[in-house]
Amino acid sequence: MSQSSLRLVWIYPDLLSTYGDQGNALVVERRARQRRLDVQRLDVRSDQQIPTSGDIYLIGGGEDRP
Repeated sequence: MSQSSLRLVWIYPDLLSTYGDQGNALVVERRARQRRLDVQRLDVRSDQQIPTSGDIYLIGGGEDRP
């Protein structure tokens, strides 16, 4: 049996993590590891390019009003 790998991309945590969205990334990462999946987590800040090779993309919600 070959081991699977999961690439998790969290988009703009520096701008959109106003509601504790890091928890979503942590839960997905932990549950994948519990299933013996190799996880590569990539946090993409607003000044970085978003990769096109991710398996799961997480993006938080910003504020409703500035």
